[in-house]
Amino acid sequence: MRLRNAHVKNFKLLRDVSVDFSVDPALPLTVIRAENASGKTSMLSALIWAFYGSKGLEDPSVRLAPAYWAEGQPCSVSVDIQFDHHMTSRIPGRLQTGEKRFRLVRSAIETPRDRSFERSAERAQLFLLSDRGAEQMESPELILDEFLPREMKDIFFTNGDAAMVFISSRSGRAGKREQVKEAIRALLGIGMLELAQDHLTRVKSRFTKQIADKASNADLAQVARSLQEAEQRAATAADERETRRSRSNR
Repeated sequence: MRLRNAHVKNFKLLRDVSVDFSVDPALPLTVIRAENASGKTSMLSALIWAFYGSKGLEDPSVRLAPAYWAEGQPCSVSVDIQFDHHMTSRIPGRLQTGEKRFRLVRSAIETPRDRSFERSAERAQLFLLSDRGAEQMESPELILDEFLPREMKDIFFTNGDAAMVFISSRSGRAGKREQVKEAIRALLGIGMLELAQDHLTRVKSRFTKQIADKASNADLAQVARSLQEAEQRAATAADERETRRSRSNR
């Protein structure tokens, strides 16, 4: 994924700020410099909120609207991002790869209320941009989770202090290894494959049980019951293996 630009409105310290990120391969770095308490961390949090919503924030209970916003007055908070993402799709006979451009808009209405606030339901909109215009995509949260899994949040969106903690000797080797492992699992989509495998296993077990219950032929019923018992033993063994593996990694 490559960020192209972002427009942040009424998010913490940022009232109306636009940033263009470098997309030149010869100049691959964009540096944002500013005085302390001027909005650098707010920009990072805005990007995280755009891709993950409140569940991606360090403390979802903290208000998004600027601290100076008048009490009782609704505040429209939004982050608008354009980015490129490398896509792979299957067409008859081969895989096709290439970059596509997207626009992501996340917004909410927040109203300050006597040292607290009311926040409307967040709205995420994802558009595929092309020469034909902007095509709004269904289920944007699912697509975003595929593009940039939540396990990648602290690696893709980080700051200098967090990076130093990760590479310093104060961070244990086991913790670093676990973080890298989870990032690799997320990139490979292993979690989704495991969910699919679990679903297929449950469906297969249900059908096997139905065969055992309804089969008229005694031999067929016995085979179905034996298969069901074998699957149960295999599941138990897999759970035990995972438990032992977890203990060995401690």
